[in-house]
Amino acid sequence: MPYQLMKSLDQEIWIKITGRITPRDLQECQALAELGAEWFHQAKVLIVLDDFQGWSKDDDWSDTSFLPDSEIAKMAVVGDRRWEEEVFLFVGKPMRTTEMRFFSTDQLDEAKDWLAQ
Repeated sequence: MPYQLMKSLDQEIWIKITGRITPRDLQECQALAELGAEWFHQAKVLIVLDDFQGWSKDDDWSDTSFLPDSEIAKMAVVGDRRWEEEVFLFVGKPMRTTEMRFFSTDQLDEAKDWLAQ
């Protein structure tokens, strides 16, 4: 399993993604975020990319819908800067109102602080 729930408390959901993510992994991560949105009305999501290798070449990427902006207050992504543009394109940053920021791997504490604000 290339993802791991690191924390789900105080309106924040932290998910660590390792390796290559599949459509099923994405659906399961979405379910975690939806649960957080149910509990807290608006979730703050931290995604940590650890040895991230991108997306699988599966044909089943037809549903890449994400939670509505009303359910995600903020999203912070921590990882290798080479993934920044692709990750934000994947989550549809240009078309969303959710506040999002990318932090390099050495900025985990800054990402946590920003998310908590």
